[in-house]
Amino acid sequence: MVKIMNKILIIDDQKPIRNALREILEYEKYVVDEASEGRMALKMIKNYPYDLIFCDIKMPQIDGIELLKKVTELKFLNPIIMISGHGDIETAVQTLKLGAYDYIEKPLDLNRVLTSVKNAFELLKNKVEIINNPSEIKNADGIILPGVGAFGNAIKNLQELRLIEPIKEAVIEKKVPLLGICLGMQILTEKSQEGKLNGLGWISGEAKKFKADQDIKVPHMGWNYVEVNKNSKLSNGLSHDSKFYFVHSYYVNVKNNEESAMKTNYSLEFDSAIEKDNIFGVQFHPEKSHKYGMQLLKNFSDV
Repeated sequence: MVKIMNKILIIDDQKPIRNALREILEYEKYVVDEASEGRMALKMIKNYPYDLIFCDIKMPQIDGIELLKKVTELKFLNPIIMISGHGDIETAVQTLKLGAYDYIEKPLDLNRVLTSVKNAFELLKNKVEIINNPSEIKNADGIILPGVGAFGNAIKNLQELRLIEPIKEAVIEKKVPLLGICLGMQILTEKSQEGKLNGLGWISGEAKKFKADQDIKVPHMGWNYVEVNKNSKLSNGLSHDSKFYFVHSYYVNVKNNEESAMKTNYSLEFDSAIEKDNIFGVQFHPEKSHKYGMQLLKNFSDV
């Protein structure tokens, strides 16, 4: 059985590395703590049984090798992954002999969005596959349409991969549930102020850009509350104080209010979730929204 890791400690004296790892791990649903040096890390490890530790090899005062030995003396049994630079490979191999589980090299480079959604659903014991082959869509019981980047590029990519018609056949004709996330929600609409290509047109409305002023910053980034439509299939287990994590510069207002599943206010009110029969979309990132996001993903998996 694979253990689902809940809380991870990052030990590195370089803040950019800690930030990069934190972003990747939080995208993949983990709770993250940080330590900038070894003595601080030892105190934290004594007080909490972390499920996994990332530890840099080269650090001042207590380096990664010494810290690994001290942590081992504490009878810490969970995996420790060492972080090495290009010149540290021999040392990294040495850490494996000392009990480290593995090592990774700098610079860090991981695919965040697709992996995060996959991991979030696997936590719910759903089988998840990342596909870009049109023939594989016909076997799907549900479809996740994530999105990063620009509206026009997303549509163009779907066209070039010849995915639009298979997705349309599955969703419109066979009524397979589909969830669009962030940009993936926006392309379910008719069009966007970003780019000239039309959207899929399954939801009435368009994506418009926030207007930055003294009161708001663009993009809209961070936690925000949502007003939940209790008639929505996505609403089970969500309360009036449910909040989600947003990162977006464009918003959607649907023309037909019956297609609105949730609303959020950020200088103006917009539809943060949409729903039409078996078609769903969320503007926020459920995979980064802790218990609220996990509940929403569970609700979608139960459709």
